[in-house]
Amino acid sequence: MPREAVEEMECASIALRAEDEADPEDIVLGDVYAIDDDDEPETDSNDFVMQDNTLEDCLRYVALRGNVPHSTLNLFLQIIREKTNMWVPKDARTLLRTSREKKS
Repeated sequence: MPREAVEEMECASIALRAEDEADPEDIVLGDVYAIDDDDEPETDSNDFVMQDNTLEDCLRYVALRGNVPHSTLNLFLQIIREKTNMWVPKDARTLLRTSREKKS
């Protein structure tokens, strides 16, 4: 076996052992940082752009996209109202513009 191949195998083995001993949070964060090496986010023309929308629009988008339960969204709205001076509705139904009409 060529010397270079042996050295590569030894380095890989050392790296694996070091990774096994490392803090799991550091490993995960290292993987996340490795994935996001670009300074510019990848955007699609159909992507929602947070900078171009109000806080209310952004919250609505995240709630709908993430299928956030109304009870959870109500907690977030309460936290925002109490911890900031930003206006947000008190209820998820108002934020999401839920229809009051019953479906037949």
